[in-house]
Amino acid sequence: MTSTREEILNRFGDGESLKGADLVDVDLRGADLSSVDFTEADLAGALLCRASLSHACFARAKLEGATFELAVMQGADLRRVRGGSVRFSHAFLEGALLDEAELPGVDFEGAGLQGVRLHRATMVGGHFELADLTGADLTGAVLTRSHLLNAILANAVLSGTRLESAVLDACDLTGARLDEVEAPRASFVSAIFEHAEVRKCDFQEANLRGAGLTASRLPDCALHGAQFRKPGTQDETPADS
Repeated sequence: MTSTREEILNRFGDGESLKGADLVDVDLRGADLSSVDFTEADLAGALLCRASLSHACFARAKLEGATFELAVMQGADLRRVRGGSVRFSHAFLEGALLDEAELPGVDFEGAGLQGVRLHRATMVGGHFELADLTGADLTGAVLTRSHLLNAILANAVLSGTRLESAVLDACDLTGARLDEVEAPRASFVSAIFEHAEVRKCDFQEANLRGAGLTASRLPDCALHGAQFRKPGTQDETPADS
C-alpha cells in the first residue's frame, strides 16, 4: 500500500527508514528528507520537486517517471537506480553517485552535476543541455543519442564513454580527458577542447566543425568521414583516416 505524504514525514521524523517502501505517485514536493534511506524504494511517478535530499540514499530504487526538478541532492547515492523519463532538471546533484544507473531519456537540463560519478551508467537519449558536469567522471557511461548542447564538461573524465550520435555542440570540454571515447556520428560543432587530452577516440563521421581540432592533433583517433572546417570556409573535405 502506497504511503501518504503525512505518513512518510511522520516515519522520517520518528527515525524510521524508508527502505523498500511503496512510494508510487507520492507528493513530497518541498519536503526535507536529507539523509533518508530510500534504498530499493518504488518512487515511480513520485513528485520531489524542490525537496531537500542531500546525502539521501536511493540505491537500486525504481524511479520511473519521477520528478526531482530543483531538488537539492548534493552527495546523494543513486547507484543502480532505474526508470525511464526521470526529471532532474535544474536540480543540485554535486558529488552524487550514479554508478550503473539505468535512466533512458533522463532529463538533467540545467542541473548542477559537478563532480558526479557516472561509472557505467546508461542514459541513452538523455538531456544534459546547459548542465554543469565540471569534474564529473563518466568512465564507461553510455550516453548514445544524448543531448549535451552548451553543457560544461571542464576537467571531466570520459574514459570509454559512449557518445554515438550524441549532440555536444558548444560544449565546454576545457581540460577534459577523452580516452577511447566512442563518438561516431556525434556533433561537436563549436565545442571547446582547450587543454583537453584526446587519445584513441572514435570520431568517424563526427562533426567537429569550429571545435579547433585538426586531424594532426588526433593522430591515434579514428577520423574517417569526420568534418573539421566551419561551413563556408576553405577545405571542408572530411578526414580520410
